[in-house]
Amino acid sequence: MSSTLAVEVLPSTPCDQALAIWFEQHKAYIRGGTVRTYRQYITTLSSFFHAKPLAEIGVTEVRTYQAWRSQTCCATRVNAELSALQMTMKEADLWTPIAKLYRPLPVPKTKVRQNMSEEEERRLLKVALDPKMPRRLLAGHCLIVMASAISLSVIVGAIIRLR
Repeated sequence: MSSTLAVEVLPSTPCDQALAIWFEQHKAYIRGGTVRTYRQYITTLSSFFHAKPLAEIGVTEVRTYQAWRSQTCCATRVNAELSALQMTMKEADLWTPIAKLYRPLPVPKTKVRQNMSEEEERRLLKVALDPKMPRRLLAGHCLIVMASAISLSVIVGAIIRLR
């Protein structure tokens, strides 16, 4: 057993430490890929809240975090990160007053099978074919091959229907 299991998250616990304690105590119940994601959430939350005691985090600080984080990522990610903070604060019995006023950021509804605009396609290929990011290059080239294959199958299908 880990020694962190005996550590309690208290209102006076600095946020970065409380997040780490919560994570260590709960990662056994979290699936593999999600563990990595929660580590990312905790890193980001810790970089914002630092050593601020949990008891000093209120709805104003949460809203400030939402505004700050929304500048660099989507609402879904911000809400997920704050859910890690929420679970940590529940451990210290501090979430209830915030819950009365907290509102997750609105998440836009996704449209099923929505085609990309030409601008979105150009942007995707630019990112995928960026030589500074070699790990993306294979994916970028696969996208080109797939797009060519789809175009070719559409053309072949049209030719076959012409007969």
